[in-house]
Amino acid sequence: MQATADLLYRRGLDGTNMDAIAAVAGVSKPTIYRRWASKEELIVDVMSARPQSAFDQEADEPDPRAGLVRVAMRLLSWGGASGASILPHLREVLDERLARIFEDRVIEPRRHEIRRLIARAVELGQLRADVDMDMAIDLLFGGVMFYRVRASQHMGPDYSDLDVAERIVATLWSGMRTEATPAALGSPRGRS
Repeated sequence: MQATADLLYRRGLDGTNMDAIAAVAGVSKPTIYRRWASKEELIVDVMSARPQSAFDQEADEPDPRAGLVRVAMRLLSWGGASGASILPHLREVLDERLARIFEDRVIEPRRHEIRRLIARAVELGQLRADVDMDMAIDLLFGGVMFYRVRASQHMGPDYSDLDVAERIVATLWSGMRTEATPAALGSPRGRS
């Protein structure tokens, strides 16, 4: 799995194949195929290798905003630079079964944790009750992934992971906080 992660980082999805994985890992291809039927199955395992407990520990976070920053930092480091840069392309090469496994094991646990932190902030009165939870989660994921893709291509500013996480969460938070009403944000719902 480490050899696959290293190859994905250096060569990307197209440049990673079973021959190269076997060579870097120092094993035969049949050894790899005994555990994984395809490169795609192996990559799904590599992408889901971060223990779920790393996300579960934020469940009782007393400060949901700080919890979101920590989750954003984990997403930034998830899979290294390769994680973010291969995600948009990985879904294209997965068959329906692997796409469901990928969604269940990789994406949904992270979405669930973000959802719990936002729900906690709503409970505490820090965020509006009408927050579009799915859109907020997509914006957090999207901000992290887009920054990582740009950074992997040496485009845009070079921030630390902490700075990126704090900036993304601050921007998202400002649109969801209780003082930010739809009318104040210029939402069509708030216009007469």
